[in-house]
Amino acid sequence: MSQNTLTITDNRTGKKYDIPIKNGTIRALDLRQIKVDENDFGMMTYDPAFTNTASCASKIGRSTITANAKASAPATIALTTRALLIPVSFRKEASQ
Repeated sequence: MSQNTLTITDNRTGKKYDIPIKNGTIRALDLRQIKVDENDFGMMTYDPAFTNTASCASKIGRSTITANAKASAPATIALTTRALLIPVSFRKEASQ
């Protein structure tokens, strides 16, 4: 078992899943493997108002921004979009 994974136990089935962690996040699509049976679509995430969702990763660092700010021409900052990275937290639901 890698230290760069999140182990999830599905209490409905008892199955365990190791989800890779990259840059402190997991990919939402990796949760689709969590199913009750083969006919199940798979686990999905729900994040109303995108309060805990990362939509892109950027290679811009403080030194890049500082260098551009010192240039005589207006600075242009370009973002590099990568795979969707979504941090998730699992909370115990209140009993009904």
